[in-house]
Amino acid sequence: YSFNLVLNSLSGNNLVGFKIGAYSNLYYDVNLYDSILINGNMETFETGDLSYIPWVNDTSKPWTIETNPSNVYQGSYSLRSGAISDSQKSILNLTMSSMVDDSISFYIKVSTEAGYDFARFYIDNNVLYEKSGTISWQKQIFPISAGQHVFKWEYEKDYSSSSGSDAVWIDNIKLPIQGKISSIENVVKNKDNIIVYPNPA
Repeated sequence: YSFNLVLNSLSGNNLVGFKIGAYSNLYYDVNLYDSILINGNMETFETGDLSYIPWVNDTSKPWTIETNPSNVYQGSYSLRSGAISDSQKSILNLTMSSMVDDSISFYIKVSTEAGYDFARFYIDNNVLYEKSGTISWQKQIFPISAGQHVFKWEYEKDYSSSSGSDAVWIDNIKLPIQGKISSIENVVKNKDNIIVYPNPA
């Protein structure tokens, strides 16, 4: 017997509780209550900072909050790559665990020297996105397996010249489902019963 728990709307942190009961006449009687903390899975930067999830920002060339409406995909804020010189990088990292096989998606805008200064996105040190030049907001989506992963956004310049705004922006990052069991308790009785005949089945 199986069931699906579907959550259509999440914001911030949510405590989801449900009961599972298994009965087999005199053989056993199990009642289990799980409380699972499900984290909201969208980073929009609408907090005006990087406090919503545990970002690791390059302290020497940090990504910064953008407020110029022309460089925001939705809402009031996006995130802009750090101000860098020739032969430098600006790096943003995030380490997360996914409960299930899922995906990560985000919107990205690029304004760099075509063919030389690159925006890149990595999963576990594998480059999955690499673009330069002038690219308006586009959605990117990548599948991921269950387990822990390292996501990295990077802007890297070559040894000379600049073009455009010399920057990369990201917004509306949809993160994989993550959670943890926060408590397991016995409960009195579950009113929903499944009876299997013959017994033992």
